[in-house]
Amino acid sequence: MVDEVSPHSYGLSNDHPPLISTLKETAGNELDVEASVSGAGESLIIDHDKTYVQPEKRRASKRTRAESERGKAYTKAYRESERGKAVRKAWSQSERRKAYQKAYAQSERKKACQKAYAQSEKGKACQKAYAQSERGRAVRKAWLQSERGKACRKVYALSEKGKAAKRAWEKSEKGKAYRESERGKACRKAYAQSERGKAAKRAWEKSEKGKACRKAYAQSEKGKAAALKYYRYAYHKAYYKVFKSTGDREQARIAGQQAGALIRESDKAKKNELASSSVSSVLPAF
Repeated sequence: MVDEVSPHSYGLSNDHPPLISTLKETAGNELDVEASVSGAGESLIIDHDKTYVQPEKRRASKRTRAESERGKAYTKAYRESERGKAVRKAWSQSERRKAYQKAYAQSERKKACQKAYAQSEKGKACQKAYAQSERGRAVRKAWLQSERGKACRKVYALSEKGKAAKRAWEKSEKGKAYRESERGKACRKAYAQSERGKAAKRAWEKSEKGKACRKAYAQSEKGKAAALKYYRYAYHKAYYKVFKSTGDREQARIAGQQAGALIRESDKAKKNELASSSVSSVLPAF
């Protein structure tokens, strides 16, 4: 009876493996699974985890997809869509974004990124272009005129870094050219005539450095020539003033000598003051 059974009665073709061998393999696989479950359940968990993509690989895949042409086109279309605009607007107004921005602004990562970008060629080019633009000039002008800007400039000017930068700029070609230009001369003249300039000059003349510089200048050839020139200027000014009003040369000569004597007395008093100040600074305090 077994020999008379046709394979077609079971719905099987000749190409398929025999039914008995198939059942044996299936039973063997089930026994292996049961043994692994009863004996080593941890191996199933490890195999289960391997079916998932690791976070690093998943991030790399997303980054690669975003940098591709297709990903860029999709991102652009999404940003320009109504849904994308709504999502960005809601995110920009959310408290979570504000907290994230605040934490990122105070982080070391942002400081390092800003420093690296400022030192890069692209950052320098962008800063230069922005400083020369109308908006950059307007922003800088408004900041310089603000209270915070004035305070920052004052602190920087009094710092060692600010003084060194000023000295280096004055010795540079650009600083020398500005000093000899009409604008530089006008600025120095306006500063000398201002209350701040006069106060700074008085404070410098009373300082130890100012007195030492004046003393050294008075004893130099340039200082002596300047004193003689100033004496002659005062003499001729008084001489021509009296001669123009009286027409008497003798009286004009006497007026010129008196003006010159006043200049010499003033220079002598200044020299004595400088000498006394230098001696008092050398003497020990009891």
